[in-house]
Amino acid sequence: MVGSSSLSKIRKDGISGASSVAFNSATSIYHIYCEGKVITTTVTDKTTMVDQWVQDINVRYSPNSSVIVGFDVECKPSMIGCNFLMNPNFFFVGFDVADNISKIMFHHGLNFGGVYADIKELVMEKWPGRFLKPILLKDLAKDVVGLSIKKPKLVSLNNWEARVLSIEYGCIHVYVSYKIGHKILRDD
Repeated sequence: MVGSSSLSKIRKDGISGASSVAFNSATSIYHIYCEGKVITTTVTDKTTMVDQWVQDINVRYSPNSSVIVGFDVECKPSMIGCNFLMNPNFFFVGFDVADNISKIMFHHGLNFGGVYADIKELVMEKWPGRFLKPILLKDLAKDVVGLSIKKPKLVSLNNWEARVLSIEYGCIHVYVSYKIGHKILRDD
């Protein structure tokens, strides 16, 4: 449970369809409230926190199961998530995910060990001709999983001084990617 003393409400009116964002400074966890859902994300530069998250996920699922993980990189990725990205039990889904994986390989000289799929390609395979090019994440979010999102101009301009906006957008972006990937890969 989150202690009220360390939880602070950052934004009353969120972006991307979110109603608010709260931050727990003791755990580095953000809670983003979006269309009746609470999306919880950890923002960290500590390897131990990433490793703990992976352990928690591994405990929830059987050892040989494939876990769908929404994935996005908005800036130069740090080295801390590399063990996480090498986990063969994780199936990464995202919008332009191959470009994001290339960023990681370029910046860190890594071979990506996980399995991944681009949600644009998954959607085009499942529903040929349903979406016109260029396919935008906001269109897929609305049409495939019924979520309304938008990318604020500050994030589009890489204004990283607007850190909360970037975290909120990135979290919702990953959540939408996960929901679309899960719908296509698991629901049918």
